[in-house]
Amino acid sequence: VEWFWFDGESWNNFNDADAAILETAFLGSPDKPFTTGAMSFSVGSSTTFDFVNGTQKNTSTGTTRAIRRAAWPASWEYLDDYGMYIAFYDSDNAHIEKMWRSLPQNHSCVTTELSWNKGFDSKYTFAFSKDPQTREDIGTQKNEDSGTVRKLRRVVPTPPSKADTSLGGWGIANADAQQSLADAAAAAAVVPSTTPIASPEIIPAAAAKTSDDASVTAESSSVSSTKPTVAATATAISASVFDPPSTWVPQTKPYELFDVDPKSQEYHFLKTLKNKAKIHSVTRIQNLPLWKFYALTRHKVALRNGGDPTEMKLFHGARARENMDAIMQFGFDMRVARDGSAGIGIYFAVHASYSNGGYVLQNPDKSKEIFICRVTVGSCVQGKHGLKRPPPLKAGSKELHDSVHNNKDVMFIVFDNFQAYPEYLIKYTNLTGW
Repeated sequence: VEWFWFDGESWNNFNDADAAILETAFLGSPDKPFTTGAMSFSVGSSTTFDFVNGTQKNTSTGTTRAIRRAAWPASWEYLDDYGMYIAFYDSDNAHIEKMWRSLPQNHSCVTTELSWNKGFDSKYTFAFSKDPQTREDIGTQKNEDSGTVRKLRRVVPTPPSKADTSLGGWGIANADAQQSLADAAAAAAVVPSTTPIASPEIIPAAAAKTSDDASVTAESSSVSSTKPTVAATATAISASVFDPPSTWVPQTKPYELFDVDPKSQEYHFLKTLKNKAKIHSVTRIQNLPLWKFYALTRHKVALRNGGDPTEMKLFHGARARENMDAIMQFGFDMRVARDGSAGIGIYFAVHASYSNGGYVLQNPDKSKEIFICRVTVGSCVQGKHGLKRPPPLKAGSKELHDSVHNNKDVMFIVFDNFQAYPEYLIKYTNLTGW
């Protein structure tokens, strides 16, 4: 945490001793003015600090200056059209943070130096203030050409608790030990062969298609091409329930990555991207232990829905490499989910263009990476802020829906880690934007 005072042109750091006095007072009573004569610059006078309004006032001369408490590291986020706060990319975040640090509260500045603005040179006005209730640093971003205004907020990550510091694999306790057990359990099932692995009873049939605006979508219909009867699925679970997709190739380890041949039929659903993006690689994720958890969950959902799990191919992005790797190795993790427009769940986009708009990993060379996932939607209804699980099937019912959506043409949300499987990782570069 740093403390700053504004000299009329720029922000300056309080020295360490003065900053320590301010931090102690702030932590004790952040809502009450604090007067002291112990500051290094308080020679024969005292100073009153107002943390709520962000000011310091010399009690003798009446001179008032702006002050600021800045916790770091921090990230800036914008509110998108669907009520979700999305973090800016690193280069934009650094630029916004620099502007914020250079301006006093309730001031604004104009810039064109933003990653999404290259080639357009639109002027964006950033205005910064502080929320009077939460004392959160907030602001607005306005495109002066279109007039579009978005809300901003500055977020400081919560430090991990002492109990969390030993967790590996994106918060999974004893991840190495768990993976070893999973590897041992799956090893017997991983038998190299020269023949394709058998396809499951529920065969994926949905493929991405191109809409009129050339964005990539996933069909909203079920991917079940043959629906088993309730009578058939109500019996003991068949081993075929756990069979991986027919596209998988023999593997020697429980978790392996394989490049997809651009000339293969498997690759065909990506060809529609080529008008808007250059595809560098498509990687198939063959994680047998993770697949078995997903397959069992899909089977369970199918049993509740007349044999139809309503499996879809949807898009998901993660903005950090370590998160991408964790998803591929350990799957999705509800414990790090944040509240959005449809609840505290794991979000999947129908259109690749939505994920591409700020949710995906962006590499230093400007290439991006996105997942195509199998998602078991099952019984689905409209979601809302704050949901931690799907709502009941009907009033008073203990049975719940399987998922929620925020407009079925936009996104679907699940609340179970194993209701989704990251099937492919796509690396691409935008040509004209989606």
